[in-house]
Amino acid sequence: MKHRKKHKIISLILLSLFLTSFFVIKGQNFDYTHTQPNENNTYNKKELKLLGKLLSVFDEHLVTISREKNISNAYHLFFEELKYIESEEDFRQKTKIGTSKHEALLDKISKNKMFNDIWIYEYGRDIYTKDTNVVYLNLNMEGKYLEFLKNYGKSAEMIKNYHLAIETSSGISPSISLSFLQLHDKFDFNKNYNRLIWMVHFITITSEREYINNNN
Repeated sequence: MKHRKKHKIISLILLSLFLTSFFVIKGQNFDYTHTQPNENNTYNKKELKLLGKLLSVFDEHLVTISREKNISNAYHLFFEELKYIESEEDFRQKTKIGTSKHEALLDKISKNKMFNDIWIYEYGRDIYTKDTNVVYLNLNMEGKYLEFLKNYGKSAEMIKNYHLAIETSSGISPSISLSFLQLHDKFDFNKNYNRLIWMVHFITITSEREYINNNN
């Protein structure tokens, strides 16, 4: 009897370890510890696990707002629609900027320990109204994420060009943002590291929030 109980406990522990490495979305298993190409050694195992948690948050969000059960299809459908949006109002409506869902997404992502490796906060004025203080995210040009893009770019021309454009502009400029959105159909979104890049791109270009300076 004791032997059976011990065996059951061991089985539960093994199951728990398995579930921490794999995340299930609508019947699909993704090994979230594998978030970089095999030849790319930018991140260590601990960092990859944290990136996996970060990506799983965005995957869930995208599946929810796109209403598409297949995660790869969800990415393609969502970014395909963004390609043809012409007005700021339509873009904000489609991406849910300013809604409770989008705010909750940004809050969850900001709590991940890899957040500061990828992004930094910057402050300025709303580019349209000019009278609103805003805080937004820009890429951390000194972080490992840029190194990850550079290493990935050694075997992928699109990523190489994307990385060079970001380095030249010190971030994702409006022109980079728009041109990159045209390329989603060139990516295999069954691969975690491709979804990671698009997640970072999306969060960066939709991160602007009104900022109230309490010191004034």
